[in-house]
Amino acid sequence: KFLLRYQETHHIIAWETSDKAVPCEANFPQKPTLFLFGNERFGLGPELLELCHEVRAIDMMGFKNSLNVSQAAAVGVFEWRRQWLKS
Repeated sequence: KFLLRYQETHHIIAWETSDKAVPCEANFPQKPTLFLFGNERFGLGPELLELCHEVRAIDMMGFKNSLNVSQAAAVGVFEWRRQWLKS
């Protein structure tokens, strides 16, 4: 119910490893934004992903395909803020 309240007023982004994910550094819409970060082992469930406007991923090198959730949040929020301040 929380996300449904904000679907019209905010851009909702899921941070998840997915073939359909947009790269982290792609342009963010200039509107209020909500981020969802999943559990490191199971990620976000399909019911939450359906409520998001987009899925973003942080490209990784090597064999790892995900970051610790706190590291992912730091990278995602940093990039969003960097773009927001440039606009």
